[in-house]
Amino acid sequence: MDVIIILGIMGLIYVLMLVMYHYQRISKKKKTTSNLMLTGIRSTRQGNYEKALIYFYKAYENSVKDDDKERMADALYNMGLVYKHQDKTDKAKLFFEKALKLYEETQNEDGKRETIQATESLRKS
Repeated sequence: MDVIIILGIMGLIYVLMLVMYHYQRISKKKKTTSNLMLTGIRSTRQGNYEKALIYFYKAYENSVKDDDKERMADALYNMGLVYKHQDKTDKAKLFFEKALKLYEETQNEDGKRETIQATESLRKS
């Protein structure tokens, strides 16, 4: 009887350790994606658009792997902004449309509003 209890406790500890391990991996991935986004934003503000696109694309790839549609949309939106700064309106519009679709799926009203405004600003320029 004591052996069964000890084995049961060991099994629970093992499962708990697995859960903690996966939680830490997910947290680390999200932190990495956030850092990529922040570096991309910083590069955009400094006018280093090609570098910014690389960071946003990597953040997008991480988000796809994690099936994180919010972060996917944010990366696409930021890529659209970079293309807008480069006066590549067709590409900017394409990325804004993709971001808007994801913002609608996730019901992110702020993201939708900002993306619509960005898309409308393309028409004015």
